[in-house]
Amino acid sequence: MNDIVKFTESEMQSIAKLQTDYQQSIYTLGQIDLEKTDLEQQLQELQNKRNEIFENWKKIQQDENNLLNALSQKYGDGSLNLKDGTFKPISK
Repeated sequence: MNDIVKFTESEMQSIAKLQTDYQQSIYTLGQIDLEKTDLEQQLQELQNKRNEIFENWKKIQQDENNLLNALSQKYGDGSLNLKDGTFKPISK
């Protein structure tokens, strides 16, 4: 039985459609992976920026504490009015 069988036109179209569908799926998966990679890079950049800003925020807090300690040593305990730049000592 060495007879060669030729597929029908309909069968060939079905095979071609499956191949096209596979190729389209592979292409789409590749596109999705590229988009995912781009998003992961953007997320990493945002995380780096957030970490940078958070470190700066901690430095600002330390600067605030240093300033408050310096003012407290110079003027004693009291309250500061930032609107008019005055200091009111606490009565003892």
